[in-house]
Amino acid sequence: MKHSYNIQHQGTFRHFESAARLEHFIQTSNEHGMTLIEAMIAIFIFMVIMVGGMNYFTLPKSTIVQQKSKRLAVAAAHQQMEALAALSYVQISTALNETATVIPLGNITGTRATTVRLVDDPADGTGRRDRDGNVVDYKTYTVKISWGKDKSISFSSARSDFGN
Repeated sequence: MKHSYNIQHQGTFRHFESAARLEHFIQTSNEHGMTLIEAMIAIFIFMVIMVGGMNYFTLPKSTIVQQKSKRLAVAAAHQQMEALAALSYVQISTALNETATVIPLGNITGTRATTVRLVDDPADGTGRRDRDGNVVDYKTYTVKISWGKDKSISFSSARSDFGN
């Protein structure tokens, strides 16, 4: 006598002629699902990809902000250097020194330091032994712009009164 089997699987009725076919169906139909471990591994892989992808979008933005700040710092230093270059030799003095003038650099603030040094060149003697009697042979000025924790740029120049 032959037996047949009817089962309901995923909302539909299935008919099987033999127990072997039913057994085969049960074994293969259980392999379609996902185990908890497989799901956790899939979530972990997805999270690794997402974290890596986030760096792809946030790193360029921070680089753009840093480059903009640097560009603005260079422009501020250049502007101050031009202002000093426009002065006559006599007008350039240590009275122009500044240590921490706050300046805007786009959305952040920076500081500007200007240093003027009066230099007595040892090539012609120094102090009272200066052969030409001029104890200030030339003047140097440096402009330094700082921003952030450890970012800065500086420009320097020297002027002499030789020939004027």
